[in-house]
Amino acid sequence: MIRKAIRKAIVAGSFYPSDQAQLNKMLEKTFLGKFGPGMLPKGKAERKCDDAGKGKGADTGEASIVIVPHAGYIYSGQCAAHAYAALKNADCFVILGTNHSGYGNADFLLSHEDFETPLGIVKNDIELGEVLLQKCKEKNIDTAFDDAAHGLEHSIEVQLPFLQFIYKTKTLRILPVIVNRHNLNRHNKRSCEIFKMFARCIIEAAKKIRRSICFIASSDFTHYGAAYGFLPFPPQEARKKLYQLDKKAIDAILDLDTERFLEIAQSTTICGAGAIAIAIEAAKILKRKGKLLSYYTSADIVGNYSTAVGYAAISFS
Repeated sequence: MIRKAIRKAIVAGSFYPSDQAQLNKMLEKTFLGKFGPGMLPKGKAERKCDDAGKGKGADTGEASIVIVPHAGYIYSGQCAAHAYAALKNADCFVILGTNHSGYGNADFLLSHEDFETPLGIVKNDIELGEVLLQKCKEKNIDTAFDDAAHGLEHSIEVQLPFLQFIYKTKTLRILPVIVNRHNLNRHNKRSCEIFKMFARCIIEAAKKIRRSICFIASSDFTHYGAAYGFLPFPPQEARKKLYQLDKKAIDAILDLDTERFLEIAQSTTICGAGAIAIAIEAAKILKRKGKLLSYYTSADIVGNYSTAVGYAAISFS
């Protein structure tokens, strides 16, 4: 197979710095900041951190599944750092993104392209993608390769610098998957069953070619404010109400209750519900237990609750 052109970064310079040195510095701050885990990660690979003497480093992670946000690093980066500090090593990281652009028709969209960030190239595990596609065809799960859709979607891209930062000497491989929310984020039995089958197909495909994998589900939680068309309560109540809304969703996730989670997500503005649903189903198949690592909102960072987005880091070990 001839590899297509590299998928270029589309949110470098906006969601995170486009300069390599500045990006590394910002990533370090996500781990060491007020809302971050408080220490740099260690133990997953040999590290060459700019400030190697700061602290002892976080413990080696044991999580094979994590849920992480995908907003600009100044807002959600410290939350994401909690998940990446908990993440274990793997041959391939299956990154489940959402579909903000609306491009692409299949329920699940794969890519043939490697992904580029200011920190370098991340290899796409084409072999695993091809095996997954075949397994999905066998079970009539609507899956296709769609590089154009991936070229417009940021929810996978923003995870890559974190992986590159914590695995500095490791050759990374990812399997990028867009979950088409326009098709599947509805709460119904059909969607629940498809998410379950797709999670199983990924696990079976990895087993077939002897790949160890970790799942990374990319999702922000409730989006509040006029900009998002979601104003169920006044700004002065936003902090309390947002925490309450997202707690219901997080509790359903920790209970591994996909149907209840999707029902809650349908009544809010969680943008990556499909990715989270697959993570829940994978956790059930692999018999993993969930843990909330961090939760806050963008308003906790900027101090203005007229517009706010919830961010959660959840691990399954």
